[in-house]
Amino acid sequence: MPLGGPLSERALVLAPFGRDAQIATLILAEAGYAAFICHAIDELAREMTRGAGFAIVALEALDVSTLAPLVDALGQQEPWSDFPFLILGTHGQSLERKIIPERVLAALGNVTIVERPFHPTTLVSVATTSVRSRRRQYEARSYLLELSEGHKRLENALDELAAERAALTDLTRELELRVAERTSALHDEVAARERAQGQLLHAQKMESLGQLTGGVAHDFNNLLMAIMANLEVLDQRFEPDSLESGLVQAAMQGAERGASLTQRMLAFARQQELTMSVANVRELVGNARELIRRSIGPQIVLDDEGVSAHLPPVKVDPTQFELAILNLAINARDAMPSGGRIQLRAGTAWLPASATVKAGAYVWIEVIDSGTGMSTQTLERATDPFFSTKPVGKGTGLGLSMVRGFIEQLGGTLSIASEVGVGTTVRLWLPEAEEQETETPINEHVRPPIQTRATILLVDDDSLIASSTKVLLELIGHDVIDVSSAESAIDVIEHNSAIDLVMTDYAMPGMTGLELATYVSRFRPEIPVLLVTGFADLPTASLPNVARLAKPYRQAQLEEQLASLLSARSAHIA
Repeated sequence: MPLGGPLSERALVLAPFGRDAQIATLILAEAGYAAFICHAIDELAREMTRGAGFAIVALEALDVSTLAPLVDALGQQEPWSDFPFLILGTHGQSLERKIIPERVLAALGNVTIVERPFHPTTLVSVATTSVRSRRRQYEARSYLLELSEGHKRLENALDELAAERAALTDLTRELELRVAERTSALHDEVAARERAQGQLLHAQKMESLGQLTGGVAHDFNNLLMAIMANLEVLDQRFEPDSLESGLVQAAMQGAERGASLTQRMLAFARQQELTMSVANVRELVGNARELIRRSIGPQIVLDDEGVSAHLPPVKVDPTQFELAILNLAINARDAMPSGGRIQLRAGTAWLPASATVKAGAYVWIEVIDSGTGMSTQTLERATDPFFSTKPVGKGTGLGLSMVRGFIEQLGGTLSIASEVGVGTTVRLWLPEAEEQETETPINEHVRPPIQTRATILLVDDDSLIASSTKVLLELIGHDVIDVSSAESAIDVIEHNSAIDLVMTDYAMPGMTGLELATYVSRFRPEIPVLLVTGFADLPTASLPNVARLAKPYRQAQLEEQLASLLSARSAHIA
């Protein structure tokens, strides 16, 4: 039905017999109500769908057999609509008399009986009541429409809210993910910073300890120098097979063990004397192979097939490198008391700059064992000097620290990975050599021919060492002038032209031995200088006619160096 307009309150009149339709129309018109006369049930049903306020229907027009169009129209009403019917009955008839069949009443719904003949006032009153009822239905319709629109708006708002909530949920989830990622990154940065700080503190601690160890080793070397020199002098005063000579030799062996210990301490402090040459890693490992086999025993298999012959060369001290590999192999042997396997492998890699190495190309060498492994606590202290898990008397605790010091002295680094029950891997990193040519290290000393008697200026501020060294020089067959400072030596050189050679200690108060050697090279270049020291990083290569002798030394080594320098002087003068 139409939801409004001029037809919404009109009256539909269906009274096909007599003059009831015309009379009712006139009465309604006078009361201000529009009316439309219908001639059949189907026409009434059509007009109802167009719009009306109520219908006046004569009882005799309600033929059950023709009510189908009207019933269909009423069935299509909106939920708010209850269309009013005014049924014109005959005088004396009523609903209680069952004038209208029950199914007709049920189909029509809102029915009011008006008896005929009807008074105009009665008809108008009933019509007014019907219109009011219809108006209230229209109001209910408007209210329902508003409710429906409000419900739709609410649904739309809820949909928008759900969409916004979903978007907010996605945004919150993304934000949480970003926060989690950033938090994880911050944790990683903090952990990396803490690791770097720990490494820096450890490096500073090791540097301080290295300096202390190096200083102690140098002082100990001076003491050993005095002991060994005097022992050699004493040994020459006894018969070779005498008891006294045997005691002197035993004391000398103890001193040499002390010298070996100081060399390890200097290696840890990165201050040991190195004889550098460019070498092939495969050849270095091959040179040490047999010594390693003899040291590890038959219960342990040695596999060095992982070391290629085509690796870039490295610049090392071959002897010290072989000793470092041997040291690692012995450690691996001790970790496998029931036997096992030692693998030697090598390769190349690029290392970025860090606190321990410069950025560049490196050759790495690994020593891998299948032994007992180390715990985290042991691994953290593995390279600390004098730290050892071996029984008392089975190790000095300087093995790994010596290897580490040696490798760092070469500009490389050392790393260790270990797992309890699985084994340990020690990796040495060495910079690739910039030079391509290789040098053959001299492993055997060739003693130069003995020279004639020479005048040697001996310079040493330590009277204990100076006295024993003077005796050695005199036993070799030379004349000795001894002074206790470089300044005194310069005075002798300026006033004595008979000086054939200067032998000086390095570490002295005031002017050092190196400064004295520089002076001699400048003002008396014909005089060779033998610089005696335990320091490895002295720049003597730029000074001509200057040789270096490492403490502690034996008489044969001293004699060899002197003969070499004096022979070169004689050849130069000739």
